Parts: sequence; C-alpha cells; structure tokens
Amino acid sequence: QDWLTLGTKPGVHEIEISTRREQGVKLTITTKGQAAGQSYGARLTVVTNGGVVEVPLRMDLTAQPYTKAPFQGTRSQREMAEKMRAAPKAAVPVLESGDVQRWFELNGWLYPVRGTPIKGVAGVQQFFEGMGVSKPPSVQLSKAEIRLTCKYRDTARAQVMLQTPAKKWVYATLTSDSPWLKLPLAQVSGPQHVAIPVEIDTNLWNLGPSGEGKVSVVANGGQKLTLKVVVEVPGAPAAQRPKAPAPT
Repeated sequence: QDWLTLGTKPGVHEIEISTRREQGVKLTITTKGQAAGQSYGARLTVVTNGGVVEVPLRMDLTAQPYTKAPFQGTRSQREMAEKMRAAPKAAVPVLESGDVQRWFELNGWLYPVRGTPIKGVAGVQQFFEGMGVSKPPSVQLSKAEIRLTCKYRDTARAQVMLQTPAKKWVYATLTSDSPWLKLPLAQVSGPQHVAIPVEIDTNLWNLGPSGEGKVSVVANGGQKLTLKVVVEVPGAPAAQRPKAPAPT
C-alpha cells in the first residue's frame, strides 16, 4: 500500500533481510491523501530460506476534530451536518470563511459543494444537498422568456422569479451570454422564491432593430435553467456583421 513504507524513505516497498538472529524493520505510515474515519489494511510478506510468512497490518485513521466555535469537537462529516441543521445561522460564517472546507481537506475528505459557494443561509442548504442529507427541491422560473422594448441608448430592467413549492431555500448562480444583457447580481437566494433581475444596456447593442440573449441559471443541486430575453430596440442602427477577412 502506498501509505506504508518499509524504512524511513518514501516509496520503499521491498527490502532485503540478512541477519544471523533478528533484524528490526521500521515501518513508516503516511496519512496524507487518506480519508479520515476509515480503516486501512495492508499485508507484509516475509520471504526467507526458512519459509514465507504473511503479516496483516491495519490502520485506523481518526479524524482531526473541528476546532472553531460553535462546532468545535466535531469529528465526522455527518456529525457536522447534524450540528449545522440544529444551528443553521451559526453555520453561515464558518462556511463563508472556508474553515469547513479546509477541515474537510485536512481530513482527506472530498468537499461536497461544487462550483461557486452560495452566501447566506442558502449556502447551508447547498452544503446539505452536497452532503446528501437534504434533497434539492425542484425549481422553476416564473417565465421562460421575457420580451422588452427599449429605445436605443436607453436602459430597461425586468425580473423573473426562481421558485419552488417546497419549504426550502432556493439559490442560483447566473451568467449572461451577451454584453448588453447585464446581471446586477451574480448569485441570488431566498426562502422558497427569489427575484432574478436583468438589465438591458442598449449602449452596448449591435444587433439592429431586434435581437435576443440568454441568461443561464444554475440552481439547487446543479439544476440548469435558461431565461430567454428578446428585445426590440427602436432607433438602433443596422446589425454590425463581422468583416470578411481580406483576400490573400
């Protein structure tokens, strides 16, 4: 096993024995990269002119306890989730600071949150979903498409709701595919529903009298939704098409 070395130098898994009576063999255990809270087994095989002996070895790797209040003394991922469920507001600062993620890494555990961590109480919901102790609620947009009219060089604003029938927090990370389709917030979250605001800046418009863009919404549990934004822009110049490359 990679975590077990014969002697003191790393990566040594075979040594020679040459002695009249007995020879001490040092064993070095390296726990880096191994997940805490588990047991690991290995087998030491001794091949001699007097026969072959196999010696079973076992390592019980205990976790480093979490040290920050109010969750100090926690020794397992499941225990952390249970304590956070009882005190979700107290969990917000320790998640946002990255302390919990560093504790996971210290113990060789895979951190359950993928992508951008959500701030606030919704970040606790995100953590629970990643841990598998809370099922992500089914979410949807109040509208799949927005249609707006905005004069050239003016600005228009609108919003849709991200919502769920479940009594849980909803959250999402937002991205736009067009420079004129601006998002005042990169993340949104709220209890059961939250507004997603969008802003149309026609100073960056180059699509002619009308055009469309899309907002990508990655919500609870990685659910992906798309908001289509269709805009009419009276007074806008003709669409600017890319110039063809000069002949060579």
